[in-house]
Amino acid sequence: RHRGGQSAEQYMSELAPAIERAAASGAAFIVVSDVPDLDGVLPDVSAETDARETEAINSALLAKYPDNYLDMVTPLNDPKLRTDGLHLSPSGEAAVARAIADYIIAKGL
Repeated sequence: RHRGGQSAEQYMSELAPAIERAAASGAAFIVVSDVPDLDGVLPDVSAETDARETEAINSALLAKYPDNYLDMVTPLNDPKLRTDGLHLSPSGEAAVARAIADYIIAKGL
C-alpha cells in the first residue's frame, strides 16, 4: 500500500529491490495492485487524489510486470469488503485469497 501523496515513481523505486530479489531467485511471484481508499480514511490526502495516485501506481506496475500483475482494484471495489474504506474486512480478505488462488491456478504456478 502506498502512502498518501506518494508518487508512482517513488513507489516503484521503493518496491523495485524486493521484486528484483524475487525475480533473481527464479521463484514465481505475484505483483498485487495497490487499492484506493474508498471513503477518505487517509488523513493526509483526499479519496480523489488517492484514486489518481493508485491508478498511476497500478499503471506503472502493469507496464513493468505484465506477466506477474494481479489487479485487486476491481474485486475490492465493494465497500462491504472493507472495514473503513481502506482496510479489509474478513470478506475482503477472503476475496483477496480467492483472487490469488485463481491467479495461481490460471498461471499453473
